[in-house]
Amino acid sequence: MSAAELNAAEFDAIVVGSGITGGWAAKELTERGLRTLMIERGPLVRHGADYITEHKPVYDFKFRMLGDKRLHESDYSVQRSSWFFNEGTQHFFVNDRLNPYTTAAGKPFSWIRGHQLGGRSLMWGRQSYRMAPLNFEENARDGHGVDWPIRYPDLAPWYEHVERFIGVSGAPIHHPMSPDGVFQHPYPMNVIEQELQRRLALRYPDRPVTMGRTANLTEPLGQRAPCHYCGICERGCSAGAYFSTQAATLPAAQATGRLTLRTDAIVRKVLVDASGRRATGVEVLDARTRSTEQYRAKMVFLCASALESVRLLMLSANERHPQGLANSSGVLGHYVMDHLMSDVAMAAVDGPSMPHLTGYRPTPLHVPRFRNLTESRPDYVRGYQLNGGASLPDWQRGTTLRGVGVGFKQALRKTGPWSLMLIAQCECLPRKENRVALDPQVRDAWDI
Repeated sequence: MSAAELNAAEFDAIVVGSGITGGWAAKELTERGLRTLMIERGPLVRHGADYITEHKPVYDFKFRMLGDKRLHESDYSVQRSSWFFNEGTQHFFVNDRLNPYTTAAGKPFSWIRGHQLGGRSLMWGRQSYRMAPLNFEENARDGHGVDWPIRYPDLAPWYEHVERFIGVSGAPIHHPMSPDGVFQHPYPMNVIEQELQRRLALRYPDRPVTMGRTANLTEPLGQRAPCHYCGICERGCSAGAYFSTQAATLPAAQATGRLTLRTDAIVRKVLVDASGRRATGVEVLDARTRSTEQYRAKMVFLCASALESVRLLMLSANERHPQGLANSSGVLGHYVMDHLMSDVAMAAVDGPSMPHLTGYRPTPLHVPRFRNLTESRPDYVRGYQLNGGASLPDWQRGTTLRGVGVGFKQALRKTGPWSLMLIAQCECLPRKENRVALDPQVRDAWDI
């Protein structure tokens, strides 16, 4: 549609954001007959064609995948802390200089963002787990947070609906904190991981070691091919082996003929009717021309990530909603929870010598939560799961080793000892003090 046609049209639904949630909303709405406009603030990224570094070898990068340190410091000071940020993926991460935010002194927060079609679905970790029955009951049980209005059986059919469509590989383990789902066959473990699995089963039978449940295909699914272990998922996967908006939900929505896509469009506020009780559309700033447009719809879905959606509700404040749209309770922006990871525990392990390999398996090991299930610890509530794996170092360890010349190069041809890594992924409890708010002194590159 042209700009004039978009301004004149009234859609059944507007979806703000095109990441994992926005893509799913567009798919579900269009497949149920709704004419839907999906708006993305970043540029168009075409599946395959715009994965510009997908199989680019290390030696073809200007900085050999180490990146321009000065550029990363000036423009990606926050984004570079992401596990997936590097010279081959930096174009999928926001420029922190153009998208500033502030934090309280001594309380840093890493806000990882991707402003392009597909959002962070292009560089997410793809770990895909169901919440356990206990997760729906603990708020009421230990008093942290508000009791859920639903329980696991209410959500289980929707987990299955998602798993069948996106393709999740994994193994059933019948553990109360890691419910089984609809799985493709799991990725294999290496010899060290198999030994870890055997030893933990003997000593800690309540802590099974299994392969991570991941939205990476091990079997064909529709037009999507299974993973071929290239190991660079975060650069974009033209095979469609991992779930992303481009690989799965966007094609499904477009196939209905009821989706209109608008990129390079920054939603500045949600529009409401005279009563102030019903959303009627959105006001949009063109990211390139800076012109303002308004799009109309019967419903508006905010899928611009948790914090961006909250920001948009705050920006939509008006006389009837002085604290932000849908914020009569004053809760908007409070109770922020994040995905927390512990320090890494590593050990050197003896194992068989192997030749250097390229690529790697796209998922780690998984050990379900085993704390505070039937017996409560007095020193903390809830718990954590473990991810990890065993691997051999490659030639890139030479960036941190001393040496020069032929002997140094020959040493790097050897793989060295195995390393085993475990990381605890911890639950963040809801606390009113964990909050976000608009900073009236700081504006982004679009004067918002």
